Amino acid sequence: MQELLKNTYLLNNVAIKKDIDRLWDKYSFIVESKKTTWEEINEARAINYMMHIYIEKIAQEMIILRLNRITPKINVEEFLYLVDRKKLDIIKGDKILSRLAEYYKIIKEYKNKIKNDSFHNEKMFLEKYNRLKPDNFI
Repeated sequence: MQELLKNTYLLNNVAIKKDIDRLWDKYSFIVESKKTTWEEINEARAINYMMHIYIEKIAQEMIILRLNRITPKINVEEFLYLVDRKKLDIIKGDKILSRLAEYYKIIKEYKNKIKNDSFHNEKMFLEKYNRLKPDNFI
């Protein structure tokens, strides 16, 4: 997670994608493994929780911070609209906006990730979590 935060600060999109993929792969491996332990399923839970904070809070704040530092000014709603509607000709002329657009696409891809017909493979995670949870766990 520390590497992901560092690469976010540097807006190194190649490394950000690699970091997110690495975390997603580790989460998926734990959830899909037939020999997952209680400790491992909690590690998967922690990865998912930290990624949720990253996607919903840190990534959004980073985009807003960068947008506030460029001229001409563009607000976050305009930026997201342009990227979502693929009106990138307006963005292509600005190096920072282009990098932010690429970053936003990476974040959006992970945020909407579906595996085994559930968001972030949640069905399999919950089944495994409930099966492994000790009786005396509160």
